[in-house]
Amino acid sequence: MRFTDEQYQAFLKDGYIVVENVLSKELVEGIKQRVSQLALRESECGEGHFYSQTGKMQRVWNLLGKGDVFHGVITQDLILDAMEKIFARETTHKKYYLSSFQANILFPGAEAQKWHLDTPIPEPHTSWIVKANTIWPLIDFTEENGATEVLPGSHTFSRRPKESDLPMLREKSIKVMAKAGSVVITHGHLWHRSGSNLSQDTRTVLLGSFAASFAREIALEDNFFRSNSSEIVASWPEKTREVIGWDHGLKVGASFEH
Repeated sequence: MRFTDEQYQAFLKDGYIVVENVLSKELVEGIKQRVSQLALRESECGEGHFYSQTGKMQRVWNLLGKGDVFHGVITQDLILDAMEKIFARETTHKKYYLSSFQANILFPGAEAQKWHLDTPIPEPHTSWIVKANTIWPLIDFTEENGATEVLPGSHTFSRRPKESDLPMLREKSIKVMAKAGSVVITHGHLWHRSGSNLSQDTRTVLLGSFAASFAREIALEDNFFRSNSSEIVASWPEKTREVIGWDHGLKVGASFEH
């Protein structure tokens, strides 16, 4: 499966695109069972990463380290083709890298997120893309179960949403209706949130985020983590480890072994 020019143009216009029937029902079911198993084990061992005080929104980080099944999802030809188009530019480097790959679980009663975007850069935002995301529903999105909500076209606003935007968001935002096994590809500047889960079902998605390679070239020009063993870096002074970002991105449960 390839990412067509028509899909790319729709992505540029609205800031997102839904591609149906990417994963088989059998694969979706297997992934869903694995994520459920991971979430339960991490929670029981005190390593669960919960986004809300109610404990009804959980993240499972570092999926690539927690099951071979996840590798085949994020490296689908469709996704790699889409990212080549989205991050296309003249460069001698690879155009993009995977930034994170995680599961997001909304248990029944989970509240809606705040409106946000996934590119934490200063305003006004650039016209060129820095991040793009993939959302993989493992259960059909419905009006009740916390389907991802988006404001089409908001990726062109060059800023993040504010409290004063809520009336517009209530009027013009939409819920993305996507079936299990599909993928929603979103622009990193798109205003969005996960909705409230008013159903009795657990709503689980995979979230794969990609970033333009220039961000890595700037922030990690000298790859200290590959040039030095972890034992050597661990022996460095605390200020040195801090300045190279030794603990950056190490989320609760990310290194939990199952």
